[in-house]
Amino acid sequence: MRRRHFHEDEAEINITPMLDVVFIMLIFFIVTTSFVKET
Repeated sequence: MRRRHFHEDEAEINITPMLDVVFIMLIFFIVTTSFVKET
């Protein structure tokens, strides 16, 4: 049982940086589209 719980925690740690990257990509696309509309 403990091994399974540890594995779940490990998966959570791997998902967190991915979410950070997704948010950075979202911000990047929002900024680039706003610059394209201005020009």
